[in-house]
Amino acid sequence: MFSIILCLICRSIEQMARKMGKPDDLVNGWREFRKNGLWDSVKRCLAQPGTDSSKILTVCHGDIWLNNMMFNADKSRVTFIDFQQVQPSHPARDIWYFIYSCTDSAWRKQHVQECLTVYFDIFSKYLSDNNITMSFDEFAKEAHDRRPFGFFISSQMLPIALNPEDRDIFASLWEYREFNKWRDATFAVPPQDNDHPMIVEIKRRMVDIVEEGRELGFY
Repeated sequence: MFSIILCLICRSIEQMARKMGKPDDLVNGWREFRKNGLWDSVKRCLAQPGTDSSKILTVCHGDIWLNNMMFNADKSRVTFIDFQQVQPSHPARDIWYFIYSCTDSAWRKQHVQECLTVYFDIFSKYLSDNNITMSFDEFAKEAHDRRPFGFFISSQMLPIALNPEDRDIFASLWEYREFNKWRDATFAVPPQDNDHPMIVEIKRRMVDIVEEGRELGFY
């Protein structure tokens, strides 16, 4: 099911990028990557234990976006909720899920390295407790290799997180199907004059992923 959703979403992004006048070599690079490399990268974060050779598999939340976090008044503490998708996986799953569901490419260019450094500073203490040796460079390389999972999450979550309509898309299978139809139709075309500002923003962020993927060396 995930592979079908990924194919539909990424094809919409390709169509939108092409209609927005992005260079053919860029769009074609995205097209080849979504066909031949993206799903393999996504599977590395969705895979069951035993299918990922990394030595730092851990328990991941699996659905780590802002709506599943509760902050205290001064934002010094956070509590996670909604543990329906908890599973063993590489920590990159939660890292990229969170970052790509609530940031744009400009923010990521400035802050991703800092985020990984802060994360590893804490995570490495748990590695030491379990006699696991890993340098930051090794950790950053493994995270980078799994970063396309964030492309998938961004294209999946942005139409939910930034949707100007109050829609409970998980209320029923029918609601979810209707949402998918709306998403596929809405995000297969460039921004329109009558688009809500948040729809314009979603489209901007989704097309930026095409450029970001090339800048990161994935195609």
